[in-house]
Amino acid sequence: MSWPWRTAAAPSGIDAEIETTPHFHVFMVRCADGSLFTGVTFELDDTLLKINSGRGPQYTRTRCPAFLVYSEEFMNVSDAERRAESIRQLGRRDKEGLLSESSLAVLE
Repeated sequence: MSWPWRTAAAPSGIDAEIETTPHFHVFMVRCADGSLFTGVTFELDDTLLKINSGRGPQYTRTRCPAFLVYSEEFMNVSDAERRAESIRQLGRRDKEGLLSESSLAVLE
């Protein structure tokens, strides 16, 4: 998979390197039929707009609207893809458990 992230004029220093390094998101959306879809993107907002306009992944095209229910951020695509695949391997009950754990962490 190709990741055509945008490049910008890079300021100098370590902080600048972190700012210009793309961050990859593992995300999970709950579709209108209640199903869960897990994906990887570097532009989360754009991906959610595509999904809800019917131009996203094949799975979500007939299941709109979809709502973001989970996301994690990674510094490289290989870690993000690995995490997404581990989430995809979970059963429905385990995915729901992951969602409830993440919502509890937000509340703390």
